Amino acid sequence: MTDEVLSAIEDLKFLGKDFIFVTHVISFVKDFADYVIYLDKGKIIEHGKLIILDNPEALELKTFMSRVR
Repeated sequence: MTDEVLSAIEDLKFLGKDFIFVTHVISFVKDFADYVIYLDKGKIIEHGKLIILDNPEALELKTFMSRVR
């Protein structure tokens, strides 16, 4: 079912649809996101283009990314 959902999202994105996703699955984020907002304990810690996942400034995001790589 995951492949079908991802395919449908790709199709809708191609049509110019915008989405807001909440997920911990970074591979999914890297495939589809144009902009990322990282929250920790209900507060925005860091936000920006997808590159922030590879080069985070905030300690919380650095820590999170070190666990998912």
